Amino acid sequence: MPSPEPLNATCVAPDEKSYPAAKIPLMPVLTYNGLGSAKTHNHSLVDLPHVLTSAGRAAIVLALEHAGIGHGDEVLVPAYHCESMIAPVEHVGAAPVFYRVGEDALVDLEHLKSKITPNTRGVLATHYFGFPQRTAELRAVCDRYGMVLIEDCAHAFVGSAGGQPLGSVGDYAIGSAMKFFPVFDGGLLASTKHDLTKLKMINPSLALEIKGLVSIIEYAMRYGRLRLISLPLKIAINLKDIIWGIAKQTSGGKLKKNFAPLSSEGGYALDPDWIYPRMSHVSEFILAYSRIDRIFEGRRAKYRRIVEALDGVPGIKPLFDDLPPGTAPLVVPMIMQDSEAVFPILKNAGVPIWRFGEYLYPQVNESICRNSVFLSSHVFQFPCHPDLTDKEIDWMVDTIKLVLTE
Repeated sequence: MPSPEPLNATCVAPDEKSYPAAKIPLMPVLTYNGLGSAKTHNHSLVDLPHVLTSAGRAAIVLALEHAGIGHGDEVLVPAYHCESMIAPVEHVGAAPVFYRVGEDALVDLEHLKSKITPNTRGVLATHYFGFPQRTAELRAVCDRYGMVLIEDCAHAFVGSAGGQPLGSVGDYAIGSAMKFFPVFDGGLLASTKHDLTKLKMINPSLALEIKGLVSIIEYAMRYGRLRLISLPLKIAINLKDIIWGIAKQTSGGKLKKNFAPLSSEGGYALDPDWIYPRMSHVSEFILAYSRIDRIFEGRRAKYRRIVEALDGVPGIKPLFDDLPPGTAPLVVPMIMQDSEAVFPILKNAGVPIWRFGEYLYPQVNESICRNSVFLSSHVFQFPCHPDLTDKEIDWMVDTIKLVLTE
């Protein structure tokens, strides 16, 4: 990795697309040692009865529909959110009602209970960044008022709390495979309480299978992985225009412009065309053979390494004080004091940053939930997936330190 260089604090990009590509991978990357068939000792959503979906947001729609929630109903949703969490509620015709979260992103149970009306049918609760939510207490509230509990495990595909797998307490659990595995597409709807076998899912198209395979390989090669077979892979990727031509011919004219879920392209909107298609077989294979223990242990180790390396650096501190047992963090969420000034500098330096909930729904302001507004603008998430090398982590940490100390 290159050594950190002095950065120009006046270099500000006007929007996300104008920033240069990250110098190290934000998301998991396909590597030679990432796959295997050894028995896992850590919990993941695939251990629960489930169906595979195109994305996590599609799984939320399917959960709401399966529970019979629709027009005239209300669903309690967190004020700290992204569009892909709220759009599914609106898609089924229900009304999202926002409840507050605390400074640590835990559900404000008293405020949630104050929002319950005779029309309230469900609660969406998110395990932010892989850290467990107050599911036992939420379960008790939902049982008392006859509400459906949907565990949003988009950030928590792997992990447990109190010895129970995340996703096993709610009526339904949704997951996003793309955040934890080196896949192009895919989500999951799980339930330990309801039969999902009658859900009719649509098989993925040939176009999606090809697009997914090529994208997974391209992403790995971009960051210097799969080097032993890089030459033949480069040749194959250079021929992808020919492959796309074949795919269009064999599709019988059914190949649409949106031949992949919006989630796979980095968007947050809900595409109705991708609610019922299932995960591609390429992504399903990677999901089935990924080494869960490597993911669990690697994420915890790299999380600790990054937090310890940034300890005492001015202007930044971890969102969470501890890393609970059983938690496989999605990212390292850090509270950045001077967030608006620091963000463009780090992005222009090539540091990978994810800002969950950066754009809240317009009705969510400080009067609704001050903590959500603060978290959306001040929490930066840095990667801690097991595919990061030590050199990449050192470069990222050194660059963050340089920016904050200057």
